[in-house]
Amino acid sequence: MARRKRAAKGKVQRVMLVFVVLAVAAAAAWFACSRWRAAHHTPAPVAEVVPPKPPEKPPEPKHVTLSGQLTATAPARDTQIGIGAPAAVLLRHVEMFEWIEECQARRDGTQECAYRKGWAAPVDSSKFQTAHGRHDNPLRTKNPKSPFADARYVAAEIRLDAVTVDAAIVEQQLKPIEFPVKSTDLPPNMAATFTVRDGMLYAGGGPAHPEIGTVRISYRIIPTGPATLSGLQKGTHLTQ
Repeated sequence: MARRKRAAKGKVQRVMLVFVVLAVAAAAAWFACSRWRAAHHTPAPVAEVVPPKPPEKPPEPKHVTLSGQLTATAPARDTQIGIGAPAAVLLRHVEMFEWIEECQARRDGTQECAYRKGWAAPVDSSKFQTAHGRHDNPLRTKNPKSPFADARYVAAEIRLDAVTVDAAIVEQQLKPIEFPVKSTDLPPNMAATFTVRDGMLYAGGGPAHPEIGTVRISYRIIPTGPATLSGLQKGTHLTQ
C-alpha cells in the first residue's frame, strides 16, 4: 500500500516537473520572439507637418527714372472726328473766328471795351459788356452752336519697354509736338464737313476768309519712341 502511494506521488511530481519545464520553455520562447519582433520592426513613418508659408509681400514701391521705348497697343484716336495718330496722347485744340472783347478800367471805375475779330477759344458773347446783337458769337450760353471743344485722347496701354505707364506721367513729363492733319486722314463723312489747310481743319467758312463762327481745329501729339520717365514703380507699373 505504501509502495503504491509512493509510486503515485512520484508520478504526480514528474507531471508537475514537465509542466514547469513547458511553462518555462513557453515563456522563454515568447520573450525571444518579442525581442526579435522589436529588433526587426520598422516603425511607420510619421508624416512631417510643414507649416504653410506666409504670402510673399509685394515689393515696396520705389521712385525710379526709366529710359526705353514708349509704345502703345493702339494709336490715340479722336473718336468724334475720326483722326488717329501713332502717339501715346492726342490733344485736340478748338478755336473759333469770333468777336473778342478787350476791356480796360477807367479812372471813374467803369470799363471801356473794344471788340475785334480773331481766333480764340469759343467765347460766350452773352457775357460781353455791350448790348447783345452788335458782337454776337455763335457760342452763347442759351444757344451753343459749336459741337467741338478741346479734348484729349489717350492710346490703349501705354508702355515703356515692359513697364505700363500712366498717361498722366506722359503728359507731365513729355512735351507735345504739332501734328499736321492731311485730308486723307479724314473719314468720308468728315471730309464733307472740314477743309484742310496748313495741317488744320476748318468748318463753317473758308480758311482764307473766315466768317464769325468758323471753327478751326488743330492737333498736337506726344509721340511714341525713345523716352525717359520718372515716377513711382509698383511692380511693372509706373505711376505718379
